[in-house]
Amino acid sequence: MFVDTYYKGKDNLESVDFYAEQVRAGGPSMDPLAAGRYDANRPIWKPREYFVRVLECRVEQVKQEWHNVVSRVLQRIEPHVSADPAVAV
Repeated sequence: MFVDTYYKGKDNLESVDFYAEQVRAGGPSMDPLAAGRYDANRPIWKPREYFVRVLECRVEQVKQEWHNVVSRVLQRIEPHVSADPAVAV
């Protein structure tokens, strides 16, 4: 849901293979759709509740990505902003 894992390579933490490998290594079975936040062995049986939980995880991820974008843009703009307030338009 909203994740394109094809271009992220083999070591992608979002791939289903990554979660399957964790289980093979003896780790817990986590839900790949919810970005590994919830235990897959304790399913949410109400479809709407499950959808909202997964959506919450993914919206949080989008929020983080936008924070990263804004931070990078501000870092790039910073050297070009004048330190002298009289020069500012």
